[in-house]
Amino acid sequence: TEIMDDPHNSLIKILVENGLVGLLLSLILYLFSISIFLRNIKKDKKNQHFWLLLSSALIFYFISSLFTISMLTNKLILIFLLSLSFRSFMGFLPNINNNFNLTKNFNQVTIFLYSIIGVSLLVFLNISHLNMYDSSKKINIDEGITIYEYRDNVNQFKPLSSNPRIEMLKKLNLYFETFMNDSPKELNKLEKLVDDEYKITSITNPNDYWFNYVVANFYWQASKYNPDLSEKMIVIVRRLELLGPNIHTTTEMQIKLAIILKDSKNYQEYNLKWKSQLRDHGSYRDKINIFDTYSETFNN
Repeated sequence: TEIMDDPHNSLIKILVENGLVGLLLSLILYLFSISIFLRNIKKDKKNQHFWLLLSSALIFYFISSLFTISMLTNKLILIFLLSLSFRSFMGFLPNINNNFNLTKNFNQVTIFLYSIIGVSLLVFLNISHLNMYDSSKKINIDEGITIYEYRDNVNQFKPLSSNPRIEMLKKLNLYFETFMNDSPKELNKLEKLVDDEYKITSITNPNDYWFNYVVANFYWQASKYNPDLSEKMIVIVRRLELLGPNIHTTTEMQIKLAIILKDSKNYQEYNLKWKSQLRDHGSYRDKINIFDTYSETFNN
């Protein structure tokens, strides 16, 4: 089951992650920036087309953000537009003046080249991100590539590697028993790999629910070989409870943690919750009883 932690709507995302105050501040930021551009359109007749282009770009960005997933490259575009807006409000030159003429102060060819370079860079970043994600989904460890080679491929450009990193850890979880059968001593290396990737994502995308989910799944399996790793699983599950408290995949991890900790009370509570949640999802009903077999663990 795959979970998307992004609602494809910037306002909903801000509301969920930052509350009503964060949403209001964000709207004020947008409106203030657009008002600056509109003021420049009205007052700066010499560069009217330039400001009209930027204000249109900001409005288009805002509308598109209501229907698209949040990505690093999108944020770079927003930062660029807001920077121009605020700098124009202060003035581009040390002596603030209302007669700043882009044509006079900059060669038009230079402006054109900078624009082409900027747009090309953003397009390149978007394409790179999509290619890395697509290639990560296609890589199969059983075809000869090691998980460590996979990791090196994913981390070619760490800020764009969130989704490819998830795909890598999904493959690691899928082949986990194979790794342990081949070499039980491999667990320490795998633990270090996952810890390193977790630190990276904690910086670049700390609220990524799906990444935390696959990390929790790794420690669910690893704790069977080393019970001490349950401490790390506890931390990740608590994070999932904050990011998605009423999602059935969070309940899944709560059940698995209770099994590892041999916590009969929580196991029963979360298993009932799991079944209740899955009854509301027709496509998942075949998984409704998958944790019942663990009840024998507590009876013995």
